[in-house]
Amino acid sequence: MREEEIRGVDLKAYTKTLANGFKIYLVPNKKSKKKNKYYAALGTHYGALDIDFSLGNKTISSPAGIAHFLEHKIFAQEDGVDPFTFFSESGCYSNAYTNYKVTCFIIGGSKELEKNLDFLIDFVHQPYFTKENVEQEKDIIVQEIRMYQDNPGYQVSETLSKNIYLQLPFYNQVIGSEKSVRSVTVEDLNTCYHAFYQPQNMFLVMTGNFDPITVMEQLTEKISKFENKKEVVKIKKYHEPMKIKKEMEVIHGKVELPKVAIAYKMSRDSFPIVEDYVLDLYLNMITAISFGSTSDFREMIRKRGLTTGIGYYFRRSSNCITLFIEAECKTETAADELIEEIDKYLKHLVIHPEDLERIKKVWISSEIIRSDYAENYLDYLVDDIIEYNRIVLDYVDLIRKMNMKELEKIVAKLNFKQRSIVKLLKQDKEN
Repeated sequence: MREEEIRGVDLKAYTKTLANGFKIYLVPNKKSKKKNKYYAALGTHYGALDIDFSLGNKTISSPAGIAHFLEHKIFAQEDGVDPFTFFSESGCYSNAYTNYKVTCFIIGGSKELEKNLDFLIDFVHQPYFTKENVEQEKDIIVQEIRMYQDNPGYQVSETLSKNIYLQLPFYNQVIGSEKSVRSVTVEDLNTCYHAFYQPQNMFLVMTGNFDPITVMEQLTEKISKFENKKEVVKIKKYHEPMKIKKEMEVIHGKVELPKVAIAYKMSRDSFPIVEDYVLDLYLNMITAISFGSTSDFREMIRKRGLTTGIGYYFRRSSNCITLFIEAECKTETAADELIEEIDKYLKHLVIHPEDLERIKKVWISSEIIRSDYAENYLDYLVDDIIEYNRIVLDYVDLIRKMNMKELEKIVAKLNFKQRSIVKLLKQDKEN
């Protein structure tokens, strides 16, 4: 077991890679506001992007949304025990989620830690797929899809992803489509489960109030018994072209105010920083300064009444980086003006040293405050493992070291030429 300090937040990380490849990350947090709570996430590096892969000499193309479908079906147990009921009986919270890169099963409680950890590991490793329970699940997920399709944010996101990506399967929603979900078979689920739910592809991360030595011994003994399959899964590698499918699309839906979303697509290879976690810090810094709650741009569009709210984020995958900006506007004319102002701002993007130093102070404070809330800190740790396959131990130091010279190098490489826009307008009453 390796013990390392998470610098700047008064925490330690205890990590271990078992002989079968399973990774354990423990971050005890007795300073947490909820002092008697523990939180754990059991995850596999398997998400909605991983639809095309190979096992041995066999190439497999699985239905879109199957990682999410599989997450649902893992809660079905042959002995009839419902995991949600099991955990709730000991006052333990439980949940699960799937995104484009990972599937996670989460628990949080204040007692019976050993019992709940054992059951978490057991139920995830004892899938029970039958033709009957798979068919039943299809109806449930299809209803979920139809609910999402009525959601304006989902409509915009789905349309924009289809227009911006040519190879990367972000154009498939995590939940899949009605057609892809209806096509899922028991064989599909078994194939994907045995490909991705192997120890060498999985991890457990835990934070809160617990003894790391005791928990590490329990997990090591429990998880070391699981063996990997002979065939190693190889996920298809995508090389995303730096062009887009469609520059502009107008869609209609059940909204009172227009929504607009813009995606700017650029090459990861053009940036001078090798480490993804350092590049991510600078990219997020640039957008926080540009579009954050205290930015001059945000204040300008507020005064002009162009938007009721604006959000932004970067997505990095394979050889591609995409900047997304989403906003709700008061009128369609305001939406058009906002797009024009965003383009103008990014074309002449300049970051001032005082803005950099101001956001650095805010971020360092946020790192310290975040570490006081174990439940939220668990999500933060899982994000590190998903993106970087490790816990980044020195965020506070990295933020302190951020400087104008490096930031200007990043700004100089930003390319906003490949752009796609989606506008969501109110549906006509006749439609």
